[in-house]
Amino acid sequence: MIGVLLAGVVFMNVAVLRLNIRLDQVGRDRVRLRADNAQLASQLSSAQAAARIQALAQKKLGVQPALAQETTYLNLNK
Repeated sequence: MIGVLLAGVVFMNVAVLRLNIRLDQVGRDRVRLRADNAQLASQLSSAQAAARIQALAQKKLGVQPALAQETTYLNLNK
């Protein structure tokens, strides 16, 4: 009888340990996903700002993007 009770206690302790390990893993995943979301939100904000600035420049100032043929690069190393 005592053996069965002890086996039950051991089984419960193992189950609790497994749950704690899983909770720890889920917690790490949650932190990683929040960091990923923050990075993606920052990238989205930057992309939206650039597009908005370009649209305003085109609309209010009549600025158009330069064509590849109109672009010149200078070598500043010489």
